[in-house]
Amino acid sequence: MKTYPRDDGDERANRQVAAILPYCQGERGLDVGCGRHKTHPRATGIDRNPFVEPDLVAHGARLPFPDASQDFVTAVHALEFFWDPEAALREWLRVLKPGGHLAIILYDRRFLPLLLIGHPERDLCLRHAWSPDEFRALLDGLAGCEVVRCDTLRDGHSFDVVLRRTTAAAAKPGGTAAGEAGTPAGRAGRPLRILFCNDGHTGATGDYYIKALEAMGHQVVTAGLKRDLEPPERTVPLRHLLDRCVEAGFVPDLVIEHESGFTVTDLKGVAPCPTVWIEADTPQHHRWHAVRSTWFDFVFISQKDWMPYFRQHGNPRTFWLPFACDPEVHRPVPAPEEYDLAFVGHLFPPVYEERARLLERLAARYRVKVASNVGYDEMALIYSQARIVFNKTALGIFNIRPFEGMSCGRLVFTDRVGNGLLDLFQDRRHLVVYDEGNLERLLDHYLEREEERLAIAAAGQREVHARHTYAHRVRYILETVFGGGSG
Repeated sequence: MKTYPRDDGDERANRQVAAILPYCQGERGLDVGCGRHKTHPRATGIDRNPFVEPDLVAHGARLPFPDASQDFVTAVHALEFFWDPEAALREWLRVLKPGGHLAIILYDRRFLPLLLIGHPERDLCLRHAWSPDEFRALLDGLAGCEVVRCDTLRDGHSFDVVLRRTTAAAAKPGGTAAGEAGTPAGRAGRPLRILFCNDGHTGATGDYYIKALEAMGHQVVTAGLKRDLEPPERTVPLRHLLDRCVEAGFVPDLVIEHESGFTVTDLKGVAPCPTVWIEADTPQHHRWHAVRSTWFDFVFISQKDWMPYFRQHGNPRTFWLPFACDPEVHRPVPAPEEYDLAFVGHLFPPVYEERARLLERLAARYRVKVASNVGYDEMALIYSQARIVFNKTALGIFNIRPFEGMSCGRLVFTDRVGNGLLDLFQDRRHLVVYDEGNLERLLDHYLEREEERLAIAAAGQREVHARHTYAHRVRYILETVFGGGSG
């Protein structure tokens, strides 16, 4: 593969890498998340995406190298995309020899808006962003290293960090909540190769499935806008994706499409493996979706009440797959309680007019926090700052908010809706179900009775963590497809 300096005119990237090259000393090194260019000729370029043709296809948080085997490790704008950056840092330090350097380059959160000026098409899709001071605070809890350098590069938007591995043992990453809920499953119990089709712009829920699959040890290649394999159009024949996979030496054991703005066509008789469609929450299109479900071998839908229609008019192998939570993302954050109620979600008309009206009514009486389009960390913080997480459904959809709010350890108030809500959770035990006529009375009751409120919140959190994480959902999909699950 190619090595820096880049020959495509990206001098900013060349200057960034030049800042960390003096720390790439020794005969063996790794460049994690290398893309199409690795930082140093003596580095092994590692990327989870086979389409960039790295030296080694591997997940950057699970490196197939022994402890203390590398002289240096580099990562250029890679750490921001990991779900658990601390676990990734520990893994990179694990493979370093004592005295070896870990040199990374990160986007500076203070200047991120500048990156978008003049580039409306650019979507960084970052999961994390830090300023130099914020990143130093993250490093304070990291064992087995010392900070050599944490500086702002002269490029207007990035900073570089260099750590030296000390003789103290670097802590190995522990089991995650997602990983503990299931083990690699599939053909003969071995890890699978999965082609996951999901739009990079609208596929946030799909990202949770990808994370859970990877935590179980499966290799996932994504297809869609801003993904590993990015076709030129939003609609693409599956044969095109499979041909690209074969060219890269990736023959999938399973093809999954998660409903989003990216659509795969012409599936029948094409895939050499089972195909799965995860259909989310668009009831206005459910008749067309029932027809489209016949293209796939297995269909999983989020709304229980739709199953009879799908099985009768679409695919008889349709199964209920409710939304879920990710305990690593939807988590309690130490913060003072500033609000009575918090809501994170959309309010745009006409779909959410009733929701906006109800929140406006509550804001006249309670301290209400409403937010839209926030990042994972900010959502967890907002929920943690509220006594109650409020939910108002739309179009009869049993949505994701109860799972997120309960996982954050907060009492969830949701309106009465079908589609399996009360099959999974008990009113007044795991959450509170309201009608508009008794809403304020119920809110007053639980806001005044902290012990009762916290007891229901704790029970709800235990329930979603025990039965309703994305790891549980992924395990159910794989057991259904490969283990003959009947749903």
